Amino acid sequence: MSTYKNMMLPAMSNILAENKIPLKTIMDRVGHSDSEVTNSIYTHVTKNMKDEAINVLDKVMKKIF
Repeated sequence: MSTYKNMMLPAMSNILAENKIPLKTIMDRVGHSDSEVTNSIYTHVTKNMKDEAINVLDKVMKKIF
């Protein structure tokens, strides 16, 4: 596997995950048959994901309180 491909797979996986693409689809795109490999090595929690989680919680809390 080329160095370029090694560098691009995690970035591509994160872009897809940030855009709510299902894990199975990401696995297919990067050529994995095991979700553990995709989750543990290629997909990471990004700042955008953290920000979105905070926004969702803020919206829910505003409805409650």
